[in-house]
Amino acid sequence: MSALSRPESTGREPRVWVLHDGKPGMASQALGLADATGLPYSEKALSVRSPWLFLPAQLWFGALHAVTYGGEPLAPPWPDLVIGCGRNTAAPALAIKRASGGRTVAAQVQDPRIGHHSFDLLVVPAHDRLRGSRVVVTHGAVHRVTEARLAAELQRFPSLQDLPRPVVSVLIGGAGPVRGAGIGVPVPAVPVGRSA
Repeated sequence: MSALSRPESTGREPRVWVLHDGKPGMASQALGLADATGLPYSEKALSVRSPWLFLPAQLWFGALHAVTYGGEPLAPPWPDLVIGCGRNTAAPALAIKRASGGRTVAAQVQDPRIGHHSFDLLVVPAHDRLRGSRVVVTHGAVHRVTEARLAAELQRFPSLQDLPRPVVSVLIGGAGPVRGAGIGVPVPAVPVGRSA
C-alpha cells in the first residue's frame, strides 16, 4: 500500500489529521499540504498544556498528553496520515506514529528540530537548510492559493479583472503572540507601476 492509497483492508478513504498551533501562518501551511493530497482531512488546532507549555518540544515526555484539541486529548483511532506544521506539532505527530505501531505516515512542514529521521516526509523552506532523502525543499511557504481559488475570488471581485497587468500582491503577517499586536500602521494599497 502506498502512503496515500485507500487502505485495502477496509476500503475506506485514508484518515488524515492536520495539526497546527492555531496561528494563521502555521495553519495555512499545514492545510495547504493537506489540500494538495486531495484527501479529506480533520483539522486539529492544538493547545499545549502545562507543564509542557514551559518546555521545549525536545523535552516533551508523553507528547500525546502535552496537547489537546478542543480540550480533549488526541486519541485513537489513529490517522493513516498526520500532517503537522510548527514545532508544537512535531512531538505529537511522532507520538501518533509510535502509538499507531508505525502505521501512520508522519509529514511535517518546516524544520521540526526534532526527530528528523523519524518523519516520513519533511517539507521545508530553503532557508531551513535541512536536506535528505525524505526532505522536499520549497522556495517559499506552502499555502492554499491555487488557480481554482484565484478564479473563484475573481468572480467575487470582478473589478480586479480591469486592473493593469501584471498584478502584484504582498502578504503581510498580522497580529500574533510572537510579533505583538501587528504592524502598527495602516498599509495603503499602492499601485505598482512599470519601471523603464
